[in-house]
Amino acid sequence: MKSNYYNPLVWMAWCRDSAVAWFSTIPWGDAPKAIPALLLTLILFIIGFVAFSQGTGWRQRLLDRQYAVAMELDDFPTAEIVVRRQLETQPTDVRLQLKFALLRDHQGFSKEADAVMVQLLDRHQRPAAQWLLDKRFVNRKFTDMTEEELQLIEKVLLLLESEAQDDGEQFRIRRVLADYYRFRKRHRDAIPILLSLARSEPAVGLEAAYVARGIGEIEDAKRYAKEALGGTRIQFEQDPRNASLAYHIALNRVFLEQFADAITVLHTAMANVSGPNADKNHARLAQALGTTIVSYIQYIEASPQDTRKERIRILRMLEGAAEIAPNNSRVLTMLSQQILKSLDDNSQEAIDIRESLLNDQASKLAHFIRGTAALLNDDLDEASLHLHLAKDEMRDSPAVLNNLAVVLTRQAVELRKDNGSLPEAEQSPEWQAEYDLLLKRALKLVNQAIKDVDRPTPHFFETHGHTLFLMGRQREAIISLEHACKVPALALRAHRMLAVCYRNLGDPELAADHDRAANLLEDKAGNLLPKGGVLKPAAQQSDQDPVAESAE
Repeated sequence: MKSNYYNPLVWMAWCRDSAVAWFSTIPWGDAPKAIPALLLTLILFIIGFVAFSQGTGWRQRLLDRQYAVAMELDDFPTAEIVVRRQLETQPTDVRLQLKFALLRDHQGFSKEADAVMVQLLDRHQRPAAQWLLDKRFVNRKFTDMTEEELQLIEKVLLLLESEAQDDGEQFRIRRVLADYYRFRKRHRDAIPILLSLARSEPAVGLEAAYVARGIGEIEDAKRYAKEALGGTRIQFEQDPRNASLAYHIALNRVFLEQFADAITVLHTAMANVSGPNADKNHARLAQALGTTIVSYIQYIEASPQDTRKERIRILRMLEGAAEIAPNNSRVLTMLSQQILKSLDDNSQEAIDIRESLLNDQASKLAHFIRGTAALLNDDLDEASLHLHLAKDEMRDSPAVLNNLAVVLTRQAVELRKDNGSLPEAEQSPEWQAEYDLLLKRALKLVNQAIKDVDRPTPHFFETHGHTLFLMGRQREAIISLEHACKVPALALRAHRMLAVCYRNLGDPELAADHDRAANLLEDKAGNLLPKGGVLKPAAQQSDQDPVAESAE
Protein backbone atom coordinates (compact mmCIF):
# COMPACT_ATOMS: atom_id res chain seq x y z
CA MET A 1 0.00 0.00 0.00
CA LYS A 2 2.87 2.37 0.80
CA SER A 3 4.12 2.22 -2.77
CA ASN A 4 0.86 3.84 -3.94
CA TYR A 5 1.95 7.13 -2.38
CA TYR A 6 4.92 7.28 -4.77
CA ASN A 7 2.96 6.40 -7.90
CA PRO A 8 1.91 9.50 -9.92
CA LEU A 9 -0.76 7.50 -11.74
CA VAL A 10 -2.44 6.70 -8.43
CA TRP A 11 -2.33 10.40 -7.48
CA MET A 12 -3.93 11.35 -10.78
CA ALA A 13 -6.67 8.78 -10.21
CA TRP A 14 -7.34 10.17 -6.73
CA CYS A 15 -7.54 13.72 -8.06
CA ARG A 16 -9.96 12.59 -10.77
CA ASP A 17 -12.13 10.74 -8.24
CA SER A 18 -12.13 13.79 -5.94
CA ALA A 19 -13.20 16.09 -8.77
CA VAL A 20 -15.95 13.68 -9.86
CA ALA A 21 -17.16 13.33 -6.27
CA TRP A 22 -17.13 17.15 -5.80
CA PHE A 23 -19.15 17.89 -8.90
CA SER A 24 -21.53 14.93 -8.32
CA THR A 25 -22.58 16.41 -4.97
CA ILE A 26 -23.74 19.64 -6.59
CA PRO A 27 -27.54 19.62 -6.90
CA TRP A 28 -27.67 20.43 -10.60
CA GLY A 29 -31.46 20.14 -10.65
CA ASP A 30 -31.92 22.80 -7.97
CA ALA A 31 -30.46 26.07 -9.30
CA PRO A 32 -30.66 28.12 -6.06
CA LYS A 33 -28.52 25.50 -4.35
CA ALA A 34 -26.19 24.83 -7.32
CA ILE A 35 -25.19 28.48 -7.88
CA PRO A 36 -23.42 28.93 -4.49
CA ALA A 37 -21.57 25.66 -5.07
CA LEU A 38 -20.40 26.82 -8.51
CA LEU A 39 -19.31 30.19 -7.11
CA LEU A 40 -17.35 28.43 -4.38
CA THR A 41 -15.70 26.23 -7.02
CA LEU A 42 -14.76 29.29 -9.07
CA ILE A 43 -13.31 31.07 -6.01
CA LEU A 44 -11.25 28.01 -5.07
CA PHE A 45 -9.94 27.82 -8.64
CA ILE A 46 -8.91 31.50 -8.63
CA ILE A 47 -7.22 31.18 -5.24
CA GLY A 48 -5.32 28.12 -6.42
CA PHE A 49 -4.23 29.85 -9.61
CA VAL A 50 -2.99 32.91 -7.74
CA ALA A 51 -1.22 30.77 -5.12
CA PHE A 52 0.80 28.97 -7.75
CA SER A 53 1.47 32.00 -10.00
CA GLN A 54 4.33 34.20 -8.77
CA GLY A 55 5.56 35.53 -12.13
CA THR A 56 2.63 37.78 -13.00
CA GLY A 57 -0.24 39.63 -11.53
CA TRP A 58 -0.79 41.15 -8.16
CA ARG A 59 1.71 38.88 -6.40
CA GLN A 60 4.53 40.10 -8.63
CA ARG A 61 3.44 43.70 -8.15
CA LEU A 62 3.40 43.18 -4.40
CA LEU A 63 6.96 41.82 -4.45
CA ASP A 64 8.07 44.72 -6.64
CA ARG A 65 6.54 47.20 -4.18
CA GLN A 66 8.29 45.47 -1.28
CA TYR A 67 11.58 45.68 -3.18
CA ALA A 68 11.09 49.37 -3.98
CA VAL A 69 10.28 50.24 -0.36
CA ALA A 70 13.28 48.28 0.92
CA MET A 71 15.63 50.03 -1.53
CA GLU A 72 14.20 53.43 -0.62
CA LEU A 73 15.03 52.72 3.01
CA ASP A 74 18.42 51.20 2.12
CA ASP A 75 17.17 47.97 3.67
CA PHE A 76 19.33 45.74 1.48
CA PRO A 77 18.81 42.47 3.42
CA THR A 78 15.01 42.71 2.97
CA ALA A 79 15.41 43.61 -0.69
CA GLU A 80 17.67 40.58 -1.12
CA ILE A 81 15.05 38.29 0.44
CA VAL A 82 12.44 39.60 -2.01
CA VAL A 83 14.74 39.09 -5.01
CA ARG A 84 15.71 35.59 -3.84
CA ARG A 85 11.98 34.66 -3.66
CA GLN A 86 11.52 35.90 -7.21
CA LEU A 87 14.59 34.00 -8.39
CA GLU A 88 13.20 30.75 -6.99
CA THR A 89 10.50 30.81 -9.66
CA GLN A 90 12.47 32.67 -12.36
CA PRO A 91 16.11 31.55 -11.97
CA THR A 92 17.09 32.58 -15.52
CA ASP A 93 15.63 36.09 -15.41
CA VAL A 94 18.60 38.39 -16.18
CA ARG A 95 16.81 41.40 -14.68
CA LEU A 96 16.52 39.64 -11.33
CA GLN A 97 20.10 38.35 -11.51
CA LEU A 98 21.30 41.91 -12.11
CA LYS A 99 19.29 43.14 -9.10
CA PHE A 100 20.73 40.37 -6.97
CA ALA A 101 24.32 41.18 -7.99
CA LEU A 102 23.85 44.88 -7.22
CA LEU A 103 22.37 44.04 -3.81
CA ARG A 104 25.29 41.78 -2.93
CA ASP A 105 27.66 44.56 -3.96
CA HIS A 106 25.80 47.06 -1.75
CA GLN A 107 26.21 44.67 1.17
CA GLY A 108 29.96 44.32 0.65
CA PHE A 109 29.98 40.93 -1.08
CA SER A 110 31.80 42.28 -4.13
CA LYS A 111 33.34 38.96 -5.18
CA GLU A 112 29.93 37.29 -5.35
CA ALA A 113 28.53 40.27 -7.26
CA ASP A 114 31.50 40.16 -9.62
CA ALA A 115 30.95 36.47 -10.36
CA VAL A 116 27.28 37.07 -11.22
CA MET A 117 28.16 40.03 -13.44
CA VAL A 118 30.72 37.96 -15.36
CA GLN A 119 28.01 35.35 -16.00
CA LEU A 120 25.67 38.09 -17.22
CA LEU A 121 28.44 39.43 -19.47
CA ASP A 122 28.57 36.03 -21.18
CA ARG A 123 24.83 36.50 -21.82
CA HIS A 124 25.57 39.85 -23.52
CA GLN A 125 24.04 42.05 -20.84
CA ARG A 126 25.20 45.65 -21.29
CA PRO A 127 24.50 46.77 -17.67
CA ALA A 128 26.82 44.01 -16.43
CA ALA A 129 29.56 45.14 -18.82
CA GLN A 130 29.20 48.74 -17.64
CA TRP A 131 29.31 47.65 -13.98
CA LEU A 132 32.46 45.59 -14.55
CA LEU A 133 34.11 48.50 -16.36
CA ASP A 134 33.28 50.95 -13.57
CA LYS A 135 34.10 48.65 -10.66
CA ARG A 136 37.11 46.72 -11.89
CA PHE A 137 38.87 48.68 -14.60
CA VAL A 138 38.36 52.44 -14.27
CA ASN A 139 41.60 54.26 -13.39
CA ARG A 140 43.66 51.10 -13.87
CA LYS A 141 46.53 50.60 -16.28
CA PHE A 142 46.72 47.65 -18.64
CA THR A 143 50.16 46.91 -17.22
CA ASP A 144 48.61 46.28 -13.79
CA MET A 145 46.10 43.69 -15.05
CA THR A 146 46.45 39.92 -15.09
CA GLU A 147 45.97 37.90 -18.27
CA GLU A 148 42.48 36.90 -17.09
CA GLU A 149 41.55 40.53 -16.48
CA LEU A 150 42.87 41.56 -19.90
CA GLN A 151 40.69 38.95 -21.58
CA LEU A 152 37.71 40.10 -19.51
CA ILE A 153 38.12 43.79 -20.33
CA GLU A 154 38.27 42.94 -24.03
CA LYS A 155 34.84 41.28 -23.73
CA VAL A 156 33.54 44.27 -21.79
CA LEU A 157 34.80 46.80 -24.32
CA LEU A 158 33.53 44.85 -27.33
CA LEU A 159 30.04 44.55 -25.82
CA LEU A 160 29.88 48.22 -24.82
CA GLU A 161 31.17 49.27 -28.24
CA SER A 162 28.53 47.22 -30.07
CA GLU A 163 25.69 48.55 -27.87
CA ALA A 164 26.84 52.14 -27.36
CA GLN A 165 23.92 54.48 -26.69
CA ASP A 166 25.32 57.47 -28.59
CA ASP A 167 28.23 58.48 -30.82
CA GLY A 168 30.14 60.11 -27.96
CA GLU A 169 30.08 56.95 -25.87
CA GLN A 170 31.05 54.82 -28.85
CA PHE A 171 34.01 57.11 -29.55
CA ARG A 172 35.25 56.85 -25.96
CA ILE A 173 34.91 53.06 -25.89
CA ARG A 174 36.66 52.66 -29.24
CA ARG A 175 39.45 54.93 -28.01
CA VAL A 176 40.08 52.60 -25.06
CA LEU A 177 39.71 49.52 -27.27
CA ALA A 178 42.35 50.85 -29.68
CA ASP A 179 44.72 51.47 -26.76
CA TYR A 180 44.03 47.92 -25.55
CA TYR A 181 44.89 46.39 -28.93
CA ARG A 182 48.07 48.44 -29.10
CA PHE A 183 49.04 47.31 -25.61
CA ARG A 184 48.46 43.68 -26.62
CA LYS A 185 50.55 44.32 -29.75
CA ARG A 186 47.55 43.44 -31.92
CA HIS A 187 48.33 46.34 -34.21
CA ARG A 188 46.31 45.08 -37.15
CA ASP A 189 43.20 45.05 -34.94
CA ALA A 190 43.94 48.57 -33.69
CA ILE A 191 44.30 50.20 -37.12
CA PRO A 192 40.64 49.79 -38.30
CA ILE A 193 39.38 51.19 -34.99
CA LEU A 194 41.71 54.19 -35.18
CA LEU A 195 40.60 54.83 -38.75
CA SER A 196 36.94 54.71 -37.67
CA LEU A 197 37.73 57.28 -34.97
CA ALA A 198 39.48 59.43 -37.57
CA ARG A 199 36.16 59.94 -39.37
CA SER A 200 35.02 62.22 -36.55
CA GLU A 201 38.49 63.24 -35.27
CA PRO A 202 40.86 63.36 -38.27
CA ALA A 203 43.89 63.88 -36.02
CA VAL A 204 43.50 60.30 -34.75
CA GLY A 205 44.40 59.08 -38.22
CA LEU A 206 48.02 59.98 -37.49
CA GLU A 207 48.04 57.36 -34.73
CA ALA A 208 46.94 54.77 -37.28
CA ALA A 209 49.83 55.94 -39.47
CA TYR A 210 52.35 55.45 -36.67
CA VAL A 211 50.95 51.98 -35.91
CA ALA A 212 51.05 50.98 -39.57
CA ARG A 213 54.62 52.23 -39.93
CA GLY A 214 55.57 50.24 -36.83
CA ILE A 215 54.49 46.98 -38.48
CA GLY A 216 56.20 47.79 -41.76
CA GLU A 217 53.19 48.97 -43.79
CA ILE A 218 54.95 52.14 -44.98
CA GLU A 219 52.71 53.01 -47.93
CA ASP A 220 49.54 52.54 -45.88
CA ALA A 221 51.07 54.66 -43.13
CA LYS A 222 51.71 57.52 -45.56
CA ARG A 223 48.17 57.24 -46.90
CA TYR A 224 46.67 57.37 -43.40
CA ALA A 225 48.81 60.41 -42.55
CA LYS A 226 47.77 62.22 -45.74
CA GLU A 227 44.10 61.51 -45.03
CA ALA A 228 44.51 62.76 -41.47
CA LEU A 229 46.29 65.87 -42.75
CA GLY A 230 43.50 66.57 -45.25
CA GLY A 231 40.76 66.24 -42.63
CA THR A 232 42.61 68.36 -40.09
CA ARG A 233 43.31 71.09 -42.66
CA ILE A 234 39.59 71.31 -43.47
CA GLN A 235 38.87 71.83 -39.78
CA PHE A 236 41.68 74.38 -39.52
CA GLU A 237 40.30 76.40 -42.45
CA GLN A 238 37.06 76.78 -40.50
CA ASP A 239 38.90 77.72 -37.29
CA PRO A 240 42.29 79.22 -38.27
CA ARG A 241 43.12 80.37 -34.73
CA ASN A 242 42.79 76.90 -33.23
CA ALA A 243 46.23 76.13 -31.80
CA SER A 244 45.43 72.44 -31.29
CA LEU A 245 44.57 71.94 -34.97
CA ALA A 246 47.76 73.74 -36.04
CA TYR A 247 49.72 71.48 -33.71
CA HIS A 248 48.23 68.34 -35.26
CA ILE A 249 48.81 69.62 -38.79
CA ALA A 250 52.48 70.10 -37.89
CA LEU A 251 52.66 66.56 -36.48
CA ASN A 252 51.31 65.18 -39.76
CA ARG A 253 53.80 67.26 -41.73
CA VAL A 254 56.66 65.93 -39.62
CA PHE A 255 55.46 62.35 -40.13
CA LEU A 256 55.43 62.93 -43.89
CA GLU A 257 58.91 64.52 -43.60
CA GLN A 258 57.57 67.90 -44.72
CA PHE A 259 59.57 69.71 -42.06
CA ALA A 260 59.70 73.16 -43.66
CA ASP A 261 55.90 73.21 -44.00
CA ALA A 262 55.52 72.06 -40.38
CA ILE A 263 57.78 74.88 -39.17
CA THR A 264 55.80 77.42 -41.23
CA VAL A 265 52.48 76.20 -39.79
CA LEU A 266 53.74 76.49 -36.22
CA HIS A 267 55.29 79.93 -36.81
CA THR A 268 52.00 81.21 -38.25
CA ALA A 269 49.95 79.66 -35.45
CA MET A 270 52.18 81.25 -32.80
CA ALA A 271 51.61 84.66 -34.40
CA ASN A 272 47.82 84.17 -34.55
CA VAL A 273 47.23 82.61 -31.15
CA SER A 274 44.64 84.43 -29.04
CA GLY A 275 41.95 83.86 -26.44
CA PRO A 276 41.92 83.16 -22.70
CA ASN A 277 44.50 80.35 -23.03
CA ALA A 278 46.80 82.28 -25.35
CA ASP A 279 49.88 82.02 -23.13
CA LYS A 280 49.43 78.29 -22.61
CA ASN A 281 48.83 77.63 -26.32
CA HIS A 282 51.77 79.82 -27.32
CA ALA A 283 54.06 77.87 -24.99
CA ARG A 284 52.79 74.57 -26.37
CA LEU A 285 53.35 75.67 -29.96
CA ALA A 286 56.83 76.94 -29.07
CA GLN A 287 57.72 73.55 -27.60
CA ALA A 288 56.35 71.84 -30.70
CA LEU A 289 58.35 74.15 -32.95
CA GLY A 290 61.55 73.40 -31.05
CA THR A 291 60.88 69.67 -31.28
CA THR A 292 60.11 69.96 -35.01
CA ILE A 293 63.42 71.70 -35.64
CA VAL A 294 65.20 68.90 -33.77
CA SER A 295 63.40 66.31 -35.93
CA TYR A 296 64.41 68.24 -39.03
CA ILE A 297 68.04 68.24 -37.89
CA GLN A 298 67.90 64.49 -37.27
CA TYR A 299 66.52 64.07 -40.79
CA ILE A 300 69.37 66.17 -42.20
CA GLU A 301 71.96 64.19 -40.22
CA ALA A 302 70.60 60.93 -41.61
CA SER A 303 71.55 62.04 -45.12
CA PRO A 304 74.95 60.88 -46.45
CA GLN A 305 76.25 64.45 -46.67
CA ASP A 306 78.13 65.45 -43.53
CA THR A 307 79.97 68.60 -44.50
CA ARG A 308 81.11 71.54 -42.42
CA LYS A 309 78.52 73.62 -44.22
CA GLU A 310 75.77 71.27 -43.05
CA ARG A 311 77.04 71.36 -39.46
CA ILE A 312 77.07 75.18 -39.53
CA ARG A 313 73.53 75.12 -40.90
CA ILE A 314 72.46 72.81 -38.09
CA LEU A 315 73.99 75.07 -35.46
CA ARG A 316 72.15 78.07 -36.90
CA MET A 317 68.86 76.16 -36.85
CA LEU A 318 69.50 75.21 -33.24
CA GLU A 319 70.26 78.82 -32.44
CA GLY A 320 66.74 79.70 -33.57
CA ALA A 321 65.21 76.72 -31.74
CA ALA A 322 66.94 77.66 -28.50
CA GLU A 323 65.58 81.19 -28.80
CA ILE A 324 62.02 79.96 -29.36
CA ALA A 325 61.98 77.06 -26.85
CA PRO A 326 64.85 77.61 -24.39
CA ASN A 327 63.57 75.00 -21.93
CA ASN A 328 62.71 72.26 -24.43
CA SER A 329 64.65 69.18 -23.31
CA ARG A 330 65.11 67.88 -26.86
CA VAL A 331 66.40 71.25 -28.05
CA LEU A 332 68.85 71.47 -25.16
CA THR A 333 69.95 67.90 -25.73
CA MET A 334 70.50 68.42 -29.44
CA LEU A 335 72.20 71.74 -28.76
CA SER A 336 74.66 70.20 -26.33
CA GLN A 337 75.28 67.33 -28.75
CA GLN A 338 76.02 69.61 -31.67
CA ILE A 339 78.27 71.94 -29.66
CA LEU A 340 80.23 68.98 -28.35
CA LYS A 341 80.47 67.48 -31.84
CA SER A 342 81.63 70.79 -33.33
CA LEU A 343 84.44 71.36 -30.82
CA ASP A 344 86.92 70.03 -33.37
CA ASP A 345 85.71 72.57 -35.95
CA ASN A 346 88.05 75.53 -35.52
CA SER A 347 86.59 77.61 -38.32
CA GLN A 348 85.79 81.16 -37.28
CA GLU A 349 82.13 80.76 -38.23
CA ALA A 350 81.70 77.67 -36.04
CA ILE A 351 83.51 79.36 -33.15
CA ASP A 352 81.31 82.46 -33.47
CA ILE A 353 78.11 80.38 -33.45
CA ARG A 354 79.23 78.33 -30.44
CA GLU A 355 80.09 81.44 -28.48
CA SER A 356 76.84 83.08 -29.53
CA LEU A 357 74.84 80.09 -28.36
CA LEU A 358 76.59 79.95 -25.01
CA ASN A 359 76.32 83.70 -24.51
CA ASP A 360 72.64 83.79 -25.47
CA GLN A 361 71.80 80.98 -23.10
CA ALA A 362 74.08 82.40 -20.35
CA SER A 363 75.75 80.13 -17.84
CA LYS A 364 72.83 77.74 -17.48
CA LEU A 365 73.43 76.02 -20.82
CA ALA A 366 77.18 76.13 -20.30
CA HIS A 367 76.79 74.21 -17.03
CA PHE A 368 74.54 71.67 -18.73
CA ILE A 369 77.05 71.11 -21.54
CA ARG A 370 80.04 70.95 -19.21
CA GLY A 371 78.21 68.56 -16.91
CA THR A 372 77.17 66.31 -19.77
CA ALA A 373 80.69 66.34 -21.22
CA ALA A 374 82.14 65.43 -17.82
CA LEU A 375 79.62 62.61 -17.49
CA LEU A 376 80.63 61.22 -20.86
CA ASN A 377 84.28 61.38 -19.73
CA ASP A 378 83.47 59.49 -16.49
CA ASP A 379 84.29 62.52 -14.31
CA LEU A 380 81.32 62.06 -12.01
CA ASP A 381 82.32 64.72 -9.47
CA GLU A 382 82.59 67.47 -12.06
CA ALA A 383 79.45 66.23 -13.79
CA SER A 384 77.55 66.38 -10.50
CA LEU A 385 78.79 69.91 -9.80
CA HIS A 386 77.82 71.40 -13.17
CA LEU A 387 74.53 69.52 -13.50
CA HIS A 388 73.43 70.65 -10.03
CA LEU A 389 74.24 74.23 -11.06
CA ALA A 390 72.35 73.73 -14.32
CA LYS A 391 69.40 72.32 -12.37
CA ASP A 392 69.20 75.50 -10.30
CA GLU A 393 69.68 77.79 -13.30
CA MET A 394 67.32 76.00 -15.70
CA ARG A 395 64.42 75.56 -13.30
CA ASP A 396 64.56 71.79 -13.17
CA SER A 397 64.75 71.21 -16.93
CA PRO A 398 63.83 67.55 -17.67
CA ALA A 399 67.06 67.05 -19.67
CA VAL A 400 69.14 68.22 -16.70
CA LEU A 401 67.15 66.07 -14.25
CA ASN A 402 67.67 63.00 -16.43
CA ASN A 403 71.43 63.47 -16.72
CA LEU A 404 71.72 64.22 -13.01
CA ALA A 405 69.85 60.99 -12.29
CA VAL A 406 72.37 59.17 -14.50
CA VAL A 407 75.20 60.68 -12.44
CA LEU A 408 73.62 59.42 -9.21
CA THR A 409 73.10 55.89 -10.56
CA ARG A 410 76.69 55.80 -11.82
CA GLN A 411 77.89 56.97 -8.39
CA ALA A 412 75.83 54.20 -6.80
CA VAL A 413 77.39 51.61 -9.12
CA GLU A 414 80.89 52.90 -8.31
CA LEU A 415 80.10 52.79 -4.60
CA ARG A 416 79.01 49.17 -4.85
CA LYS A 417 82.12 48.30 -6.84
CA ASP A 418 84.29 49.78 -4.10
CA ASN A 419 82.49 48.07 -1.20
CA GLY A 420 80.31 45.22 -2.42
CA SER A 421 83.19 42.94 -3.39
CA LEU A 422 85.13 43.44 -0.13
CA PRO A 423 84.86 41.12 2.89
CA GLU A 424 82.17 42.32 5.27
CA ALA A 425 84.74 43.37 7.88
CA GLU A 426 86.44 45.71 5.40
CA GLN A 427 83.26 47.31 4.07
CA SER A 428 82.27 50.85 4.99
CA PRO A 429 79.44 50.56 7.53
CA GLU A 430 77.31 53.20 5.82
CA TRP A 431 77.85 52.23 2.19
CA GLN A 432 74.57 50.32 1.77
CA ALA A 433 72.54 53.20 3.19
CA GLU A 434 74.38 55.68 0.96
CA TYR A 435 73.86 53.38 -2.04
CA ASP A 436 70.10 53.21 -1.40
CA LEU A 437 69.92 56.97 -0.89
CA LEU A 438 71.66 57.69 -4.20
CA LEU A 439 69.23 55.45 -6.07
CA LYS A 440 66.20 56.96 -4.33
CA ARG A 441 67.36 60.45 -5.29
CA ALA A 442 67.98 59.32 -8.87
CA LEU A 443 64.52 57.76 -9.10
CA LYS A 444 62.89 60.93 -7.77
CA LEU A 445 64.73 63.05 -10.34
CA VAL A 446 63.93 60.88 -13.34
CA ASN A 447 60.29 60.53 -12.26
CA GLN A 448 60.08 64.31 -12.17
CA ALA A 449 61.72 64.54 -15.60
CA ILE A 450 59.21 62.10 -17.11
CA LYS A 451 56.32 63.93 -15.46
CA ASP A 452 57.40 67.38 -16.67
CA VAL A 453 57.87 66.57 -20.35
CA ASP A 454 54.95 66.04 -22.75
CA ARG A 455 56.57 63.15 -24.62
CA PRO A 456 59.43 61.59 -22.64
CA THR A 457 62.25 60.29 -24.80
CA PRO A 458 63.46 56.68 -24.49
CA HIS A 459 66.58 58.08 -22.77
CA PHE A 460 64.38 59.09 -19.83
CA PHE A 461 62.80 55.63 -19.70
CA GLU A 462 66.21 53.95 -19.87
CA THR A 463 67.39 55.96 -16.87
CA HIS A 464 64.15 55.14 -15.06
CA GLY A 465 64.37 51.42 -15.83
CA HIS A 466 68.09 51.25 -14.97
CA THR A 467 67.48 52.90 -11.60
CA LEU A 468 64.63 50.54 -10.73
CA PHE A 469 66.79 47.63 -11.89
CA LEU A 470 69.60 48.61 -9.53
CA MET A 471 67.06 48.97 -6.70
CA GLY A 472 65.93 45.38 -7.25
CA ARG A 473 62.46 46.45 -8.44
CA GLN A 474 62.76 44.44 -11.62
CA ARG A 475 59.06 43.95 -12.39
CA GLU A 476 58.56 47.72 -12.37
CA ALA A 477 61.65 48.25 -14.52
CA ILE A 478 60.41 46.13 -17.44
CA ILE A 479 58.05 48.62 -19.08
CA SER A 480 60.60 51.46 -19.04
CA LEU A 481 63.36 49.21 -20.36
CA GLU A 482 61.12 48.07 -23.21
CA HIS A 483 60.71 51.73 -24.18
CA ALA A 484 64.50 52.06 -24.20
CA CYS A 485 64.82 49.17 -26.67
CA LYS A 486 63.37 51.44 -29.38
CA VAL A 487 66.63 53.44 -29.58
CA PRO A 488 69.59 51.53 -31.07
CA ALA A 489 72.08 53.37 -28.84
CA LEU A 490 70.22 52.21 -25.73
CA ALA A 491 68.90 48.84 -26.89
CA LEU A 492 71.91 46.70 -25.94
CA ARG A 493 71.94 47.63 -22.26
CA ALA A 494 68.16 47.52 -22.12
CA HIS A 495 68.05 43.99 -23.58
CA ARG A 496 70.73 42.84 -21.11
CA MET A 497 68.75 44.17 -18.15
CA LEU A 498 65.46 42.79 -19.49
CA ALA A 499 67.03 39.34 -19.80
CA VAL A 500 68.04 39.47 -16.13
CA CYS A 501 64.59 40.76 -15.10
CA TYR A 502 62.67 38.02 -16.90
CA ARG A 503 65.07 35.32 -15.72
CA ASN A 504 64.65 36.39 -12.10
CA LEU A 505 60.86 36.63 -12.53
CA GLY A 506 60.65 33.05 -13.81
CA ASP A 507 60.29 33.54 -17.58
CA PRO A 508 63.42 31.94 -19.13
CA GLU A 509 61.99 32.02 -22.67
CA LEU A 510 61.64 35.81 -22.76
CA ALA A 511 65.02 36.10 -21.03
CA ALA A 512 66.59 34.03 -23.81
CA ASP A 513 64.92 36.23 -26.45
CA HIS A 514 66.46 39.35 -24.94
CA ASP A 515 69.84 37.66 -24.61
CA ARG A 516 69.76 36.81 -28.31
CA ALA A 517 68.76 40.37 -29.21
CA ALA A 518 71.59 41.75 -27.06
CA ASN A 519 74.14 39.38 -28.59
CA LEU A 520 73.06 40.38 -32.08
CA LEU A 521 73.39 44.08 -31.24
CA GLU A 522 76.75 43.45 -29.58
CA ASP A 523 78.07 41.78 -32.71
CA LYS A 524 76.91 44.70 -34.84
CA ALA A 525 78.26 47.34 -32.47
CA GLY A 526 81.65 45.73 -32.03
CA ASN A 527 81.33 45.83 -28.23
CA LEU A 528 80.97 49.64 -28.13
CA LEU A 529 78.30 50.09 -25.51
CA PRO A 530 76.51 53.39 -24.73
CA LYS A 531 76.56 55.04 -21.35
CA GLY A 532 72.92 54.44 -20.59
CA GLY A 533 70.32 57.14 -20.72
CA VAL A 534 72.72 60.09 -20.88
CA LEU A 535 71.37 62.65 -23.32
CA LYS A 536 74.49 62.98 -25.46
CA PRO A 537 75.92 62.80 -28.98
CA ALA A 538 75.13 59.38 -30.41
CA ALA A 539 78.65 59.07 -31.79
CA GLN A 540 80.23 59.04 -28.34
CA GLN A 541 80.32 55.53 -26.87
CA SER A 542 81.73 53.85 -23.83
CA ASP A 543 83.92 50.77 -23.71
CA GLN A 544 82.31 49.37 -20.58
CA ASP A 545 78.87 48.36 -19.43
CA PRO A 546 78.16 49.33 -15.80
CA VAL A 547 74.97 47.28 -15.90
CA ALA A 548 76.87 44.09 -16.56
CA GLU A 549 78.28 44.11 -13.05
CA SER A 550 75.00 45.10 -11.42
CA ALA A 551 73.13 42.41 -13.31
CA GLU A 552 75.13 39.59 -11.83
